Amino acid sequence: MVDVLSNIILLFLISLFLKDFFESYNNPRKHFSLTEYITLQPLEKDVPINRLSQQTATKAVKKDAPSKPIVVKNKNGYTQLQQDCFDALKSVGVKTVRERKYLVNSIFNDNDPENIQEFLQLAFRGK
Repeated sequence: MVDVLSNIILLFLISLFLKDFFESYNNPRKHFSLTEYITLQPLEKDVPINRLSQQTATKAVKKDAPSKPIVVKNKNGYTQLQQDCFDALKSVGVKTVRERKYLVNSIFNDNDPENIQEFLQLAFRGK
C-alpha cells in the first residue's frame, strides 16, 4: 500500500513539473535568458571600468614612497646573512631542514640580527 501511494505522489510531482516546464517553454515571456544576469559590458548603474582603472592609476602615481635598497636573494629567498645563518644552524647540529627554515624565518621576522653571532644567541636563548 505504501509503495502504491509513494508512486502516485511521485507521478503527480513529475506531471506537475512537466506541465510547468512545457507552459514556460511555450510562453516566450517566461523564457530564461542568461544575458539578463551575466553581461560582459558594465551596467549603467556601475562605475565604468575605465574610470576605475584611472582612479587606481592616479592613486599609485600620487604615492611617492622612498625607494628601498635592492636586496639580493638566492633561490631559496634568503639574503646572504640569512643563508649564512641557515648554514650555521646546520653546523651547530640542527639536523632537519624544516626546523632550520622555521628558526631563520621566525628570528628574522621578529628581530633584526646584524651578524651570525647575534642570530645564534637569539636562536638558542630559550634552550
